[in-house]
Amino acid sequence: MIHNARIFITGGSGFIGRNLQEYLVTKYKILVPTHKELNLLEGGKVRDYIRENKIGVIIHGASIGGGR
Repeated sequence: MIHNARIFITGGSGFIGRNLQEYLVTKYKILVPTHKELNLLEGGKVRDYIRENKIGVIIHGASIGGGR
Protein backbone atom coordinates (compact mmCIF):
# COMPACT_ATOMS: atom_id res chain seq x y z
CA MET A 1 0.00 0.00 0.00
CA ILE A 2 1.14 3.52 -0.69
CA HIS A 3 2.21 5.34 2.47
CA ASN A 4 0.03 8.39 1.76
CA ALA A 5 -3.00 6.37 0.66
CA ARG A 6 -6.44 7.65 1.55
CA ILE A 7 -8.58 4.83 2.92
CA PHE A 8 -12.37 5.00 2.96
CA ILE A 9 -13.87 2.71 5.61
CA THR A 10 -17.60 2.04 5.58
CA GLY A 11 -19.19 0.80 8.77
CA GLY A 12 -16.73 2.76 10.88
CA SER A 13 -18.98 2.83 13.94
CA GLY A 14 -19.04 -0.96 14.15
CA PHE A 15 -16.55 -3.16 16.00
CA ILE A 16 -14.41 -4.03 12.99
CA GLY A 17 -14.52 -0.53 11.51
CA ARG A 18 -13.46 1.12 14.78
CA ASN A 19 -10.56 -1.28 15.23
CA LEU A 20 -9.40 -0.86 11.64
CA GLN A 21 -9.38 2.91 12.13
CA GLU A 22 -7.29 2.64 15.29
CA TYR A 23 -4.81 0.34 13.58
CA LEU A 24 -4.46 2.27 10.30
CA VAL A 25 -4.71 5.89 11.43
CA THR A 26 -1.00 6.21 12.28
CA LYS A 27 0.08 5.31 8.73
CA TYR A 28 -2.73 6.43 6.43
CA LYS A 29 -5.33 9.14 5.94
CA ILE A 30 -8.57 7.47 7.07
CA LEU A 31 -12.00 8.71 5.98
CA VAL A 32 -14.98 7.30 7.86
CA PRO A 33 -18.14 9.28 7.15
CA THR A 34 -21.21 8.60 9.25
CA HIS A 35 -24.49 7.54 7.65
CA LYS A 36 -25.75 11.11 8.10
CA GLU A 37 -22.69 12.45 6.26
CA LEU A 38 -22.86 9.95 3.39
CA ASN A 39 -25.72 7.59 2.59
CA LEU A 40 -24.14 4.57 0.87
CA LEU A 41 -27.40 3.87 -0.95
CA GLU A 42 -26.96 7.07 -2.97
CA GLY A 43 -24.50 5.85 -5.60
CA GLY A 44 -23.87 9.21 -7.23
CA LYS A 45 -23.00 10.85 -3.93
CA VAL A 46 -20.69 7.96 -3.01
CA ARG A 47 -18.94 8.25 -6.38
CA ASP A 48 -18.53 12.00 -5.89
CA TYR A 49 -17.18 11.48 -2.36
CA ILE A 50 -14.59 9.00 -3.63
CA ARG A 51 -13.48 11.33 -6.42
CA GLU A 52 -13.42 14.49 -4.31
CA ASN A 53 -11.39 12.85 -1.55
CA LYS A 54 -9.07 10.97 -3.93
CA ILE A 55 -9.74 7.64 -2.23
CA GLY A 56 -7.17 4.97 -3.06
CA VAL A 57 -8.56 2.08 -0.99
CA ILE A 58 -12.09 1.17 0.11
CA ILE A 59 -12.73 -1.22 3.00
CA HIS A 60 -16.44 -2.04 3.06
CA GLY A 61 -17.66 -3.05 6.49
CA ALA A 62 -21.10 -1.45 6.53
CA SER A 63 -24.24 -3.45 6.94
CA ILE A 64 -27.88 -2.88 7.62
CA GLY A 65 -28.10 -3.64 11.32
CA GLY A 66 -30.60 -5.59 13.23
CA GLY A 67 -31.20 -6.58 16.81
CA ARG A 68 -29.89 -9.73 18.31
